[in-house]
Amino acid sequence: MLFRSQELPKSLSPFAYSEDWNVFKNTFDAALVVNTDIPDTVLVGAWVRDANHNHYGSNMGDFYKLNGNDGVWMLTAQNKSIDNLTLTGSFYYANNWANILWLDAQYNAGVVNIGLQGGSIMPDGGDDTNAFGAKVSTKLFDILNTSLAYSYINDSAGGIFNVGGNGSVLYTDMLSDEQYPFQRRYNNIFVVRADADVLNGNLGAAYSYEDAKYSPNETIKEFNLYYSTKIANNVDLSAIYGYLEPNSMSPDTLNTIRLIGRYNF
Repeated sequence: MLFRSQELPKSLSPFAYSEDWNVFKNTFDAALVVNTDIPDTVLVGAWVRDANHNHYGSNMGDFYKLNGNDGVWMLTAQNKSIDNLTLTGSFYYANNWANILWLDAQYNAGVVNIGLQGGSIMPDGGDDTNAFGAKVSTKLFDILNTSLAYSYINDSAGGIFNVGGNGSVLYTDMLSDEQYPFQRRYNNIFVVRADADVLNGNLGAAYSYEDAKYSPNETIKEFNLYYSTKIANNVDLSAIYGYLEPNSMSPDTLNTIRLIGRYNF
């Protein structure tokens, strides 16, 4: 049975999921089956046919077909049978388009949390896109959440994407990746983040440094500053500022401000 306009979670569907950075989440027309009969294990099967697109100026009422009427098949298995370790694997099959394999491991080591991710997008008639990522996070002084993340994408023509939005499953996504998805075609990127629950909300910052494969000797630096808060239990406000500095593009700097308000009925 095809369920119209449903949300899909990023943790279980890393290449077709609903993003929450915009006013409205993107959704999918899909058939979804979840099984939890195996102890400490979640099995998810899905057939995803249509998606709307979460982007500036897009019409969220417009749904487009993924791989024509054939859609995309997905199988995900998540296991937590080992203490403090979550293992997740997803496989997507789309005939005449591409196959995708993605793996993720999250381990709580007490003082730090460690994440590893990686996989491959294998298109029909094209070069594979291979990616790898790692992340270490910890809490300092019982208030400051900090993390250091790294991602690598090989020299294929593609990138890591979300078919229904602009984000990706990578640990290293920044504001510019949501605005300019082509930018997620770097070879290497390092991101350091920190945030804290202060000023009646959450205040955070992130800095990234990358070398980009779409231009020789290209390096890009980015700084994000963000704040979110809740007013009267039914109003959510968020603001983010982004500064982007490519070393050989025009313009040589880009500034972005995004403001979002939500009223929950």
